[in-house]
Amino acid sequence: MRTTMMIALAVAVLGCGGKKSDGGGGGGGGGGKAKDADPAAANAAVPAELKGKLEFDTAKDAKDGVAWVKPKGWKEGAIPGMVKPPDDASLGFMTKYAVGTNCDGTCEPKDWAATVDKVEFAQLASAGTVEKDEKGDGTRTMIVAIGDRKDLRMAWWKAGAKRYVSCSASLEKEIAPALAAFEAACKATVTGL
Repeated sequence: MRTTMMIALAVAVLGCGGKKSDGGGGGGGGGGKAKDADPAAANAAVPAELKGKLEFDTAKDAKDGVAWVKPKGWKEGAIPGMVKPPDDASLGFMTKYAVGTNCDGTCEPKDWAATVDKVEFAQLASAGTVEKDEKGDGTRTMIVAIGDRKDLRMAWWKAGAKRYVSCSASLEKEIAPALAAFEAACKATVTGL
């Protein structure tokens, strides 16, 4: 099942020419200068037992007008936009965090609600027990328990946009108590849509 989830994530990341920009959540203008994302809510939500092991910082992609909050000191791997904890952090092998954009094929306006459901949420929902599934106007948040792991996924889109933005966290039991902090980090993302 983990291999299937990794393949699905890689496919989602590689949509639209493989551009995964670490962009995510709420607001921001269409392209141009990215407004800074604020890590304060995410840092405030870090549980006491993880203080010193987990802190959030900001990053931005001015080209796409995206700014986001991500765990400080986590390293980027083979998939652009995805970060993992340092090897010596002991936060679980499958623990990772990613923010980015996706077109799911050609980058042109589409039915983003259906696209996001297909690419981001349908397989995740079938992988474990859905603990949260909130749909809003141009946004969706899902939390799924898969064994001891918690998987968080958020997506944002706008009618007429050429892409959507997503944020995801896969948290093994060692860091699962920080789920609220990762949800706050995702919510802080400035999408540029």
